[in-house]
Amino acid sequence: MRHPSRTVVVAAAALSMLIGTSTTAEAASTRTMTRGVDGCFAYSYEPGFATTTVYFHNRCDEPRYIKIAWKWVGLKASRIRVDGDGKGNEQRRSEPDSVWDDGAA
Repeated sequence: MRHPSRTVVVAAAALSMLIGTSTTAEAASTRTMTRGVDGCFAYSYEPGFATTTVYFHNRCDEPRYIKIAWKWVGLKASRIRVDGDGKGNEQRRSEPDSVWDDGAA
């Protein structure tokens, strides 16, 4: 009985690795980064497996409030005071439903 050549074994291993990498890349590409601007705030988030973190930046000079409403009904909306030119983040076990500038602090 003939054994497979080393070239065939290496090629099969490379193909197996390539298929595994492709599947991982496809899974990563299905998630979408959301970016937005409302009033003084720029924000972004990418839904995670268990939690989502919203990152925000107050681009104005005065302190302002940012409000984040979450899709999960059991979560109260987050209202956060952010200093002028300040940055921050808020993490919850839900995706945000909406994010907006809630006025001067």
